[in-house]
Amino acid sequence: MVIEDSQPFTIVEDKGFRTLVKAFSPNYVLPTRQERLTKVQEQMGRPALKLIQEVDTRWNSTYHMLQRFYDLREPVGAALAGLRTEVAPLSSRQYEIIAECLKVLSPFNDATVELSEEKRVSGSKVIPLLLMLHHALEEEEMGLVQTPESTAMAESLRGQLREKLNNLQSMRIISLATVLDPRFKKTGFFSPNKAAEAEKRLTSECTAVMRNSASSSSSSSSTSQPHISEASQPVTQGSKLASFGHHSPADQAPTCRCKRNSGGPKIPG
Repeated sequence: MVIEDSQPFTIVEDKGFRTLVKAFSPNYVLPTRQERLTKVQEQMGRPALKLIQEVDTRWNSTYHMLQRFYDLREPVGAALAGLRTEVAPLSSRQYEIIAECLKVLSPFNDATVELSEEKRVSGSKVIPLLLMLHHALEEEEMGLVQTPESTAMAESLRGQLREKLNNLQSMRIISLATVLDPRFKKTGFFSPNKAAEAEKRLTSECTAVMRNSASSSSSSSSTSQPHISEASQPVTQGSKLASFGHHSPADQAPTCRCKRNSGGPKIPG
């Protein structure tokens, strides 16, 4: 048939040719353009791959679409040469722009995969990953990308990341999760001031928890011994109960403990 003889693929798209084939062989199905692309890949000794469409609901689908199209640039060009279509093959300049954009989007794909894990907690990674993306885009702008289009993309994404970072660093749950993660602590923050605020928030919450715990223990103890008089259980100036209201360890111990856990060198994950 036409495909086996490598004749122009546009012949099989003519209405008259399709009518003729259907008259002689009603069960024969004419090859599609996807099958033509597959045939070209087989002739080039490549694995048969399909082009990928971008999906709005999938964060990294743009990267996958561009990556697959760039990988199949030679088979796609060969297949387009035999098709009746107004779509012209991309130029070498356009493929260069795609390659540079892939450099910019690659860290975003890695971050998306990392945050999409289901077996490990990922909340503490949000701020450090955004910080990593910000630094990666700075490196791209400093010379790793050469085309004006990819440079403009990196600059635009970096501006949006800075805005996202400022908002996320102020979120209570995300910031506390980052401080409590021994891999990041305060080094995972973009702003030292935001890291200090998160540490202060953690210290305050630890103090409140320990105060409530001590208060509950004290109430339970007094309830279980209601008939013991003050004379039989004198409260001296040095007892824990007397000192709780003035210099309670709950006022200081949590602060020291939280600061000891939130500082220090970074522990690799």
